[in-house]
Amino acid sequence: MAVAYIQSIDITENGRVQVSGQLSSTNLNVSLNEMIPIVPPADGIWNYELTVTPTSMIGADMLVPFVVDAPWIGNSEANGARIIQPSNDPNTQDKETVHLKGKTVKTLTQKQANMLWLKGAHYDRSASQLVIDARYGGGCFQHIFALEWDGTSLESFPPQYMFNLVDMSEYDPCKALIDVQLRFDISTMDFQVDEPSRLHIGTPSYGRTLTVELQ
Repeated sequence: MAVAYIQSIDITENGRVQVSGQLSSTNLNVSLNEMIPIVPPADGIWNYELTVTPTSMIGADMLVPFVVDAPWIGNSEANGARIIQPSNDPNTQDKETVHLKGKTVKTLTQKQANMLWLKGAHYDRSASQLVIDARYGGGCFQHIFALEWDGTSLESFPPQYMFNLVDMSEYDPCKALIDVQLRFDISTMDFQVDEPSRLHIGTPSYGRTLTVELQ
């Protein structure tokens, strides 16, 4: 099975979108191509397609590092990049990995129109990104997500911070359950990462709260 495991997404200073990770086999080639829209996306997320193709019939099942890039097509209102890995199976949803900017707000959002479940999270020190694996209900259209922080912390040791992951989309009547990986640049939130500290991640859907320990 041809699989690309994304480990990092970066929008570089020289105007490129760079994706790196691991391929599942030695006989695979990977490419990244921009999906130029007719009008700028309303959510400020610019789409790219990551395609994995076999180069031969047989390959060794082992992880192979890859790095690909493509021109950054976002404008001054851009909020990030969405990397779409198309599925060859009509019964399987395309895989999405989204690079976004976190934001500082005065009041955390309390309601959302669609269900959102938190699956796992970790902090990528090399990119200053909080990486969240989530699942949402829908499938009629691409959803918009935001990571909020109200600028406060709990007076404790280590310091503790609460983040709020929100599905900002309108109600989606479709019933599919879609997995997505969200990579938030928290340097845009005026947030200083202290170590040790605890990052708590919740959602207006309630349910599971995730905790990321920084040591």
